[in-house]
Amino acid sequence: MKTLTLKVGDRHLQGKVLKIRDTLWVHLGGETFLYKPESRQGKQKQAQGISSNTVTSPMPGKVIKIAAHVNDEIMDGQVVVIMEAMKMEYSLKSTKAGKVKKISCKVGDQVQLGQILLEVE
Repeated sequence: MKTLTLKVGDRHLQGKVLKIRDTLWVHLGGETFLYKPESRQGKQKQAQGISSNTVTSPMPGKVIKIAAHVNDEIMDGQVVVIMEAMKMEYSLKSTKAGKVKKISCKVGDQVQLGQILLEVE
């Protein structure tokens, strides 16, 4: 993991960047952004695709909080799982409104990149 400094006007913002396989993970200002260059076959989906029915782990880490329960009604963009990775906390959000169908992790679990943590119906 490397430190990243961005200059925006007169401000300097500090962040972290990590490359996992062919994806850059950038943590800046409390948010995590993904950058995955286009493949030869065209654009590839990011780890948490648009309007996905699942919330997946963006990197290996540890689940430290689950902010939803099975059958809860959740909104698009609602934080549902908080995990710790690289000594930082990551708030994972649902990309779809609906009802929580299944939670596939528990607090304290070590999860892998791309592992499904929660499903929405």
